[in-house]
Amino acid sequence: MHQEVDIYHYITKGSFDNYLWQTQENKLKYITQIMTSKDPVRSAEDIDEQTMTASDFKALATGNPYLKLKMELENELTVLENQKRAFNRSKDEYRHTISYSEKHLPIMEKRLSQYDKDIAQSLATKSQDFVMRFDNQAMDNRAEAGDYLRKLITYNRSETKEVKTLANFRGFDLKMTTRAPSEPMPETVSLMIVGDNQYTVALDLKSDVGTIQRISNAIDHIIDDQEKTHELVKDLKDKLRVAKVEVEKAFPKEEDYQLVKAKYDVLAPLVEKEAEIEEIDAALAKFSEDTTPQKKQQIALEI
Repeated sequence: MHQEVDIYHYITKGSFDNYLWQTQENKLKYITQIMTSKDPVRSAEDIDEQTMTASDFKALATGNPYLKLKMELENELTVLENQKRAFNRSKDEYRHTISYSEKHLPIMEKRLSQYDKDIAQSLATKSQDFVMRFDNQAMDNRAEAGDYLRKLITYNRSETKEVKTLANFRGFDLKMTTRAPSEPMPETVSLMIVGDNQYTVALDLKSDVGTIQRISNAIDHIIDDQEKTHELVKDLKDKLRVAKVEVEKAFPKEEDYQLVKAKYDVLAPLVEKEAEIEEIDAALAKFSEDTTPQKKQQIALEI
C-alpha cells in the first residue's frame, strides 16, 4: 500500500525521554555486538549509526550537548582499553615465547647434533637378520622375543620409579620406566629406544610380532625424527626472532588512549554535576577547539 514511510521521533526536553533513550542506546550497543559475532575488542571499534542516533536523541532530551561527547569518549575509551589489554596479552605471549625458546632451543640443538650416529646405526642394521638381546640370552625368533619382552614389560614394577633396560635391539637399548606394584597395566605403554638420542614408541602389546615390528619401524624412522626436530628448531628460532622485536614495541595508540582518557576524566564529572556549558568549554579548551561540539543541536523535531 505504502512503498515509503517517514519515521518521526518526538522528544520533550527535560522529560523522562532521557531515561528511555538511554535504555534504547544501551540495547543497541549490545545488539550490535551480538549480531556481528565479533570479539569485544573489535565490536566496540566503531559506534554504529543507530547507536549514535540514540546518543543524539538522549543529548537533546537532557538539553546538554556535551552528553553526546561524553558518550563518544566513553565508547572510544572502552575500545582503546580493550585494544591495550589485547596488546599487553600479546606481549605476555611473546615473553613466554622468549622464555620457552631460550630454555628449549639449546636442548633441541644438542639433540639435532646427535642424530648422525643413530641414523647410521639404523641404516646399517635395517637389513640384518633379526636378533634381540636380553640380559643373558639372544633371541632370533620375533614371536618368542616379543612374548618375552611383553612379560618383562608386564612385570616391570618397583616401589620407586626408575628406568630399567629391558633389551637391546639393532644396537639400541630398549628402556622403560617402572610402575608401582599396585598400578594397573595401561592400554598402551611407552618404550624408550636409546642411542645417542632417545626415541619413544607406543605399544599396545596385543601382538608379540606386532610389538617387535613397531619397535623396528621406530628405529627405521629416526631419520624422519631428525627432519621434524630440524623444522621445530627452525620454527622456534623464527618465533624467537619475532618475539624479541615485538616485545619491545609500545602500544601504538598510547597517545590516543592518554588523550581520550584525559578528556573523559575532565568532561565526565562536569557532565554528571550538570555544569554550565561555559564551564565545560573552558575545561576542554586546553585539548583542542575541535573537540568542542556545537552548542546547538541540529536535530529537527516534529512537534
